[in-house]
Amino acid sequence: MLFNSIEFIIFFHLIFAVYWLLKNNYKQQNVLLFLASYFFYGWWSWKFSFLIFFSSIVDYTLGLLIYKTEDRKIKKRYLLVSFLINFGILGFFKYFNFFISEAISLINLLGFQANYTSLSLILPIGISFYTFQTLSYTIDIYKGHIKPTNDFLAFSTFVCFFPQIVAGPVERASNLLPQFFRERHLKYEEAKEGCQQILWGFFKKIAIADSCALFVNDIFGYHNYDEVSGIILIIGGILFAIQIYADFSGYSDIAIGVAKLFGFQLMQNFNFPYYATSTTEIWRKWHISISSWFRDYLNKPLFFYFRHWGNYSLVIPLILTFTIIGFWHGANWTFIVYGLIHGIVMSIEVLSKKTRKKIRKKIPKWLNSGVGWLITMFVWVFTVIIFRAENMTLAVSYLVNIVDNLFFIDIDQFVGRGIFTAVNINPQKGVALTTLIVLMFFIEWLNRKHTFGFKKSSNLAVVNWTAYYALIITLFFFGEFNQQEFIYFHF
Repeated sequence: MLFNSIEFIIFFHLIFAVYWLLKNNYKQQNVLLFLASYFFYGWWSWKFSFLIFFSSIVDYTLGLLIYKTEDRKIKKRYLLVSFLINFGILGFFKYFNFFISEAISLINLLGFQANYTSLSLILPIGISFYTFQTLSYTIDIYKGHIKPTNDFLAFSTFVCFFPQIVAGPVERASNLLPQFFRERHLKYEEAKEGCQQILWGFFKKIAIADSCALFVNDIFGYHNYDEVSGIILIIGGILFAIQIYADFSGYSDIAIGVAKLFGFQLMQNFNFPYYATSTTEIWRKWHISISSWFRDYLNKPLFFYFRHWGNYSLVIPLILTFTIIGFWHGANWTFIVYGLIHGIVMSIEVLSKKTRKKIRKKIPKWLNSGVGWLITMFVWVFTVIIFRAENMTLAVSYLVNIVDNLFFIDIDQFVGRGIFTAVNINPQKGVALTTLIVLMFFIEWLNRKHTFGFKKSSNLAVVNWTAYYALIITLFFFGEFNQQEFIYFHF
């Protein structure tokens, strides 16, 4: 069930109405949310609902065992069991064919003959997200940061909470779980803010991301990049960078907004990353819930392990962490290289911190910020091209032909013919999309100190309602609820 579907709108209104009829009993509300969340997830495949339930049972039980056990070694064993089960399930569904195929390739490279038939595994939607969410629960109990709950219903609802089950934010138990044990009230300001954030999320997803996808899919899917102008290839990379941001942050806005309408506060997942002036900063602002997860549960332990290695104590953990972040996205070398490059760039930024600080003192602040932003966006677009490519061969071909064909311009590619014939794109739609993209970033620039791009409103009601209706009309004009999947459903 997609957020941008009629089915979800009907589902949401029904659950919302019944939920607030039970406003004086949060336990009954939890029961409703539990059933609604499993129905929501089971809409794709009810079979995988049992996988979430099993994961919930495992970490609920292990959390209690870790907390009640005095022996530190036994605590570690219970935690190891949690790791093995969770990563075992995740690894089987997400990486089994990748590792087997790479092993077979290596065997053949060594001169031996080996063949295999890949398993037709369907990746359960959201498995990367809820796996990390339940793992953080057992880790935090082991570290003594939180106490386990005895309420299995509340815990399992925390795991499968429908607004964020399939693509985050990846919530920590310390933030979200306690909210299931208190009365929730629908406050006007929170409800208004939730509706604004939902509307803004739909705008980014339907009007921006899905419209960018028409161009992006044509450009990246053409494959004969030597026939395409380098300018078009650059535009394709930039549009994908915009698409993935509008798509994923749009999902997060909708999820957070929906949660607010049920009385829950989810963490901010994007903090206007495309205004960052360094790769380090962009990762503090991009997919905050997962980047902070890896920071706390992987990078910090690695730093502690390498703490006596001088500069390497910073560099090695960063490179390893971001390579794994890349691999977390999926079983493809493109994701691994994407993460590796970011780890290397961030390592360079860390090692050159003192030098860059001296340079900043000698040049105007606006120039330093401008140059930093341009370099950051160059690195980002360069790496998301690799991220978007189907494989490394096509990624290299795409990047090489940007340079080779930079001054090759085929006018047909700019007027709705050539590689764009499949979706009948015309210059008028390109101009309209460009206008909306500029508008989106302008509005988010004005709201960059807030938690989402449409939070600040005018003191004049007529201005606010004009903006609301303008966004709604734009949604139907561009998207007409065409039910395009969110990109991160695949991760």
